[in-house]
Amino acid sequence: MADLPATLALVDASPVPDELADLVVTLRSLPSTHVGSGGALAVARFASTLCTEVAGRVSSALTPMAFCEARVTAGCTVLFSASVGHHDISAAAACAREHLRLPLFLVTLRDADSLPGSLSGEWIRTVELRGAPPDGFLATNSVLLMAAWLAKAFVETQRRTPDAGPLQDLSTSYEPARLPAGKSLLVLHGYRTEAVALDLETRLQETGLRTVQTVDYRNFAHGRHVGLNLGADQTTVVALIDDSVKSVAEETLRILPPSIDRIELRGRAPWPWSVPDLLLQSMHLVGGLARTEKVDPGRPEVSQYGRRLYHLPILASRRADEPAVIRKMRALGAPPEEQPVRTLVKLALERWREDISNIPVGAVVLDFDGTCCFTHARHLGTDPRVRRELVRLLGEGLLVGLASGRGRSLHADLRAWIPQQLWDRVALGLYNGGLVLGLGEPLVPSLAAVPSALRKVRLACDALGLSEMIHIDERPYQVSMTVGPDISVDECRLLVEGALVGEPGLSILASSHSVDVVPRPTNKMAVMDALDIGERDFLAVGDRGDREGNDFELLNAVNWSLSVDRVSAALDRCWNLSPASRTGPSELGAILTALTRDSADDCFRFAPASTEACHA
Repeated sequence: MADLPATLALVDASPVPDELADLVVTLRSLPSTHVGSGGALAVARFASTLCTEVAGRVSSALTPMAFCEARVTAGCTVLFSASVGHHDISAAAACAREHLRLPLFLVTLRDADSLPGSLSGEWIRTVELRGAPPDGFLATNSVLLMAAWLAKAFVETQRRTPDAGPLQDLSTSYEPARLPAGKSLLVLHGYRTEAVALDLETRLQETGLRTVQTVDYRNFAHGRHVGLNLGADQTTVVALIDDSVKSVAEETLRILPPSIDRIELRGRAPWPWSVPDLLLQSMHLVGGLARTEKVDPGRPEVSQYGRRLYHLPILASRRADEPAVIRKMRALGAPPEEQPVRTLVKLALERWREDISNIPVGAVVLDFDGTCCFTHARHLGTDPRVRRELVRLLGEGLLVGLASGRGRSLHADLRAWIPQQLWDRVALGLYNGGLVLGLGEPLVPSLAAVPSALRKVRLACDALGLSEMIHIDERPYQVSMTVGPDISVDECRLLVEGALVGEPGLSILASSHSVDVVPRPTNKMAVMDALDIGERDFLAVGDRGDREGNDFELLNAVNWSLSVDRVSAALDRCWNLSPASRTGPSELGAILTALTRDSADDCFRFAPASTEACHA
């Protein structure tokens, strides 16, 4: 308990870790499920509330067992565990991976390098929060640290500026004015402070210091007051009050009979800072009760049956369908239990797998960002395994096209590692196909002016106020808008679509990190015209094959197309065969490895079994 002020001071004085900032950006773009046990469940509840209140995204908080049993079909998953010392969190991670509830993040105080193999790998991203002193049986500093970091990260990504130094103002010793008299507590809370109520209930129930029920102020009015009235002499009402519920809380307390024991815990800072503040106050309340009753909540006596319960394996989750089937079901918007649609999708996948193994491939056409490199590492250029496989295939005679929203940077990157004698086998569709040239051709700066239709994009962004939140790059071929922490790609795309609804001559394309606007009929398929493959077929690979993605036209223009991420609803193309643990350039590397030269037909063959074997 003595370290709690220092924990808040640490968060107040430190910059938000990059991994946590990346998590918040992701949470602003996707629906999310937050998972935790014990004290971490309260942190998961707070994270869920932040996603709903700040980011406006559908979100929920579940225990690991509930998560494994729930039919969550899509969205981001965040696991909270201070020490990752229990197998329940590993079971939840395995369930998320199996059912493709991705991307998957683990927020922990444990050193990422020491995590077990079941919680490491490129399929899970670790957010490591350091600095909290070790806890005993009850999680105290770890809960406060994670909650304070979440509040700070969400506030900073929103560029909100509440009272200066809110955590510094709170990081002083605190003692409750008095302790509850009743043996039972009724904790009243609002939506924004439900995490504090859950944390208080967890601490008091786990230590046996009090029995607790929690309820929000208005649900209390729908009948629970009867139970309170019958047990009023044994009950203390604990009212959690911050700026979001002040009026209804004070009116509720005014109506209650003065004979009912009550304690008010008031937030001393605006929300979301009020949550770590109220957590601090409620933890001191528990500490005061423990001292009075001579109980050490950090080292309670644990029964043998309690130890057996703790180590009991979590219930096995329902076995998911093959990942390729799950992805198509989601693209179709079909519920996972809809058997007729599932059967249809499975049969289509079997036919497609069988057919593609027989087609003669003459060229592979690739998207770049998110496909040849991870989006978060796009500044590093092409993934090393992808480089090796492409050089092998080019050397064996395969033609390669790269279609990307990039321009000069892609031309320079490819020339840096593809041997010059192979350049004539590579065609580029830069600026989403606006400029097509061979890799051997020099990239001459265009002297053409930006077309008037494209100039309207910046004007529209200026009118919306978007220009201050994104980076706009205007070219004669396209306008690119790279998003930052203030807005997601989907939000930017929808705003730009609304602003340009009267411009039918423009196409709006979304990648994983930007929104591109190109004049029609510009598209990525233009690079195919530069590749002479005769009677052979194209194999196209991208990462955004969904209707809103910038690879939709490319991956749905040919039957033989694969996605390393999102797919379309078409059942005869645009499949993602990767296992749940593999995405982006890792999956592209496996796809390229599965392409082998058939010397008898002077073509290449793609053997899905090579990637399918990885699903086992």
